[in-house]
Amino acid sequence: MTDIQFRPVTPEDFTLLRGWLADPEVIRWFGTEAFLDQISGYLRGTAVRPLIASAPTGPFAYIHHCRVHAFDDHPLAFLPDGARGIDCFIGPDAARDRGLGTAMVQALGDQLLAAGVPALGIDPVVENLRAIACYRRAGFEPHSQRVTDEGLSQLMTRWP
Repeated sequence: MTDIQFRPVTPEDFTLLRGWLADPEVIRWFGTEAFLDQISGYLRGTAVRPLIASAPTGPFAYIHHCRVHAFDDHPLAFLPDGARGIDCFIGPDAARDRGLGTAMVQALGDQLLAAGVPALGIDPVVENLRAIACYRRAGFEPHSQRVTDEGLSQLMTRWP
């Protein structure tokens, strides 16, 4: 497995994130630069922990985990109290299709479960077959499907 490190997002990362959020592949599945406003809000709160993931070659992705039950009608609210939801995207195109996404999601999941989190969930849209395959390789199993703000999503879980 690739050595993946995580560090908290800071306002200084917004230039990097802005560039990643302009990539057509990121826009297709994750959103646009407007997401920076959400990240800014996350930095002021405690429900979502935004992180930059780095490999030995440098930063390559945004990932966050959130307290599922901190949000009304979260699609993963069927998970037990203390569960965390994960969301992420690979930034630069050169970092895609190299196994970094799987390594990143698996590494963060391992850390959270080792810290006592009772379950993890993730909810990619069903058309994002690349993400679903990545999350399966990282230990997540399909649970059910649900319509979310992004469309029909595949809810996936990982347990200790």
